[in-house]
Amino acid sequence: MITFTDHQSLTPMALTISQLRAFTAVAEHGSIRAASRALGIAQSGITQQLQNLESMLGATLFTRTNRGIALTDDFVDP
Repeated sequence: MITFTDHQSLTPMALTISQLRAFTAVAEHGSIRAASRALGIAQSGITQQLQNLESMLGATLFTRTNRGIALTDDFVDP
C-alpha cells in the first residue's frame, strides 16, 4: 500500500497496488476488457478498482465512451 497526502485537504490517502495496476493496464490497453485479460482478473474487478481510485482522489481519471476508455486531459502528458 502506498500512502501520500492530498495537499488540498491534507488527508492521508492509501493507494493499493491493485488500484495502480488497474489504472496502468487500462491506460495502456485502452479498454477495461483488454486490461482485464492482461491482468487475468474480471472486468468488474477492474471497474471497482477504478471507481475506488476515482472516489479517493475526487477526480475522473478516464473518459468512457462506446469506443473505449482514455485518460482525461488532466492525466495525459502534453
